[in-house]
Amino acid sequence: MAIGSAPTGVINTYATLASVKARAAITSTTNDSEMWMTVHSASRVVDRHCNRHFFVVLASRAFDVANVHRINIPDLAVIAAISEDRDGDRVYEVTRDAADYLLWPANAEPQSVNGVPYNAILADPYGVRPDFPAGFRRVQITGEWGYRKVARDSGTTLNHGGPLSVGVTSVTVANGTKIASGQTLLLESEQMFIRDVATDLVTVERGVNGTSEVTHVDGITISICEYPAPVVEATTLIAARLWKRKDIPLGDGLDVNSSASDSDITALLGGYRRIPLGSAA
Repeated sequence: MAIGSAPTGVINTYATLASVKARAAITSTTNDSEMWMTVHSASRVVDRHCNRHFFVVLASRAFDVANVHRINIPDLAVIAAISEDRDGDRVYEVTRDAADYLLWPANAEPQSVNGVPYNAILADPYGVRPDFPAGFRRVQITGEWGYRKVARDSGTTLNHGGPLSVGVTSVTVANGTKIASGQTLLLESEQMFIRDVATDLVTVERGVNGTSEVTHVDGITISICEYPAPVVEATTLIAARLWKRKDIPLGDGLDVNSSASDSDITALLGGYRRIPLGSAA
């Protein structure tokens, strides 16, 4: 493992290693591998504090239906399909037409920088199917789950010298200064987590967050998944505090780890907390 690269299993960090090191005034690379775990842990603290996650996961999820007119759901950024088991055989044989459901809240726009997620699906009372089938796990929703899906142009492109094939994890880009370890890239429909950047050679984990590895043609634009600025800032603060905690003797009365008592973090994340509903992963 290269110095500064993320250990296996660490994905979806809301801050980069470089930003946390800058906040903690660290220039050495000696402890980069350990600091990766700190950045990852801080990101998960933010998830737990807010009772939601800010990355998006492509998945199909089944839901019980108690109210045939409304299904409350965890954060949903993009909907792909709604399928229904209308005869109770545990097979989702009916696909609900887009004209027969409404996403709630209206005007959420979770694919814009100021958007919020959908948190309910309503059966359109004026549609062909004005209600959902009642019962356990009668509706399956396929989509991208998370607070919102926003990606920006990184300013660099794939420069691999040919197609980037499935299974290849060493990726050459035109300008490696435009991306950083800890970011999640979006190439077409595939998400990739950056573990290490060495000049223009990028080490990635392919097909993360439920997306599939696919072949990409050379020269395509590379996008970066973005998270709300307060989430990034809170993650950076928590990670820097966690790292500094190792220098504080136990029992000295100074708690450098408690985000709950930190007024800055409370202010940053206050608007993103929600009542837990379903799975947060």
